[in-house]
Amino acid sequence: MLQDYLLAFIPIFVAIDIIGIIPVYLGLTDGIPEVTKRRILRQSVLTAFLVSVLFVGVGKAVFTFLGITISDFKIAGGIILFALAINDLLFSTEERKSHEVSEETTEIQVHHTPSIGIVPIGIPLIVGPALLTTLMISVDSYGLAPTISSVVINLLILYTGLRYASLILRLTGRSGAKGIAKVVTLLLAAIGVMMVRTGISEIIQQS
Repeated sequence: MLQDYLLAFIPIFVAIDIIGIIPVYLGLTDGIPEVTKRRILRQSVLTAFLVSVLFVGVGKAVFTFLGITISDFKIAGGIILFALAINDLLFSTEERKSHEVSEETTEIQVHHTPSIGIVPIGIPLIVGPALLTTLMISVDSYGLAPTISSVVINLLILYTGLRYASLILRLTGRSGAKGIAKVVTLLLAAIGVMMVRTGISEIIQQS
């Protein structure tokens, strides 16, 4: 039982990529008063949690309606995770994540509104394709309770990390943060390959 919680925690931790989020978060919230910044952070974490739970709740029903098996999704999801990891290895994590939120960032830099906690920080910076894919596969592999618990724990870690983002970046430096992010990216690539392998094995066994 404890093993399921641990196995669910690790892929979600890797998919969120806290170290990769920190520089982008600091850029998005630069110049915003500290009180407003804390409100944005709470809003972004709450948004990430609600979207994750909603996706986990309706995802399997959608798959059933469309006739998609979990094995199919493991293969497709693994390919997506591997592609995202390759993109991170070719380009910096910060560049990719900045690109994901570029359209929203332009408006944010003009208005500095607290709503940035929902978009683009909550979605797609925290809850992106990698996390959504990982969540669906985690529910099928380890169960609902380990998956939701892992989401909660990871979001608490994320909240703490972003709360002290400036200090963490000063300690690691931008080069150190990029190095850590690359290691996480390699783990994401390996998880993607594992998902594809598992999905193919399950389809062969069912045949």
